[in-house]
Amino acid sequence: MPRKTYFRMPNYSYPPDSLVLLGQIITSPTQPSARLAPPLSPLPTVQKDIKSNCGEIITRSQHGEIGLWAKFLTSLSGIGGDLAATWALENKSAMEFAALETHFFEPDDDFLRKSVDSESKIREYIKNHPMKSVYMITGIKIARGAKCVSFARQEGGVEAKAGFDATAAMAIPAQGGPKVKVGSSGSEESWFGGSSDFVFAYRLRRIVVTFRGNLKGKNYERRAETLALGDKDDGQEHIDVLHTNEAMVNEEPNEVASIYLDKSDYGTNEVPFPTTSEEVEDELDNGSCNLLIPSG
Repeated sequence: MPRKTYFRMPNYSYPPDSLVLLGQIITSPTQPSARLAPPLSPLPTVQKDIKSNCGEIITRSQHGEIGLWAKFLTSLSGIGGDLAATWALENKSAMEFAALETHFFEPDDDFLRKSVDSESKIREYIKNHPMKSVYMITGIKIARGAKCVSFARQEGGVEAKAGFDATAAMAIPAQGGPKVKVGSSGSEESWFGGSSDFVFAYRLRRIVVTFRGNLKGKNYERRAETLALGDKDDGQEHIDVLHTNEAMVNEEPNEVASIYLDKSDYGTNEVPFPTTSEEVEDELDNGSCNLLIPSG
């Protein structure tokens, strides 16, 4: 079975049941809230698992068994590798939470087709952008009651550490989402309070579309079924490799021949934009998974 692969959320700004939802179709793997439409309802059977023993996760992290939660926290501070366990030893309070939840489902191609057929915006995007990939969110990780995140501080303000801009990463909305109390002189912690539940990681499946068209009077099909290629600077545009036996000269696809989901998580193999890939533990089952941390 292919290994599970999660993408780290870019910040703490997205509470559950908001803009990052199971089943929604998005245009960029690094912007999970950039959805084309709300997800189709109802979803197929959703699996939900809860881990409320934060002491166990903290202890495992302190012994070098780094999970998604610990890696999420340390990666935002620019800490990686063997230093993550040391950070966990020194910042126990920063890892405390009420519960970690994992929500995921296994969409089939029938659900995908219904999702596309039900929303004209999705159909139009696919038709008008045949060279770009789209993706479906199939899993999310939620932190509830997160206590705090520790940042290096100077008196009177935040000190950026290892290239990490704390104020930018927080990106706190005016209402909703985590609330942060900036520490007073000498403080070393930034505390969450109020509505402190947020999505911190997500899984994706890439949607594969086959087009039919006409090229120099000959029927052809082109298929986007290899890794996306494209703009490697910001990861916002992803162009799939096209397969055809004919040279393509100013042709336009005129019909979707088929549409289906990749069988493994997007990101399990190479992605066309800069990322750091970390092998970590999934707190749900203590099995290994990948966490992709987009760069820049």
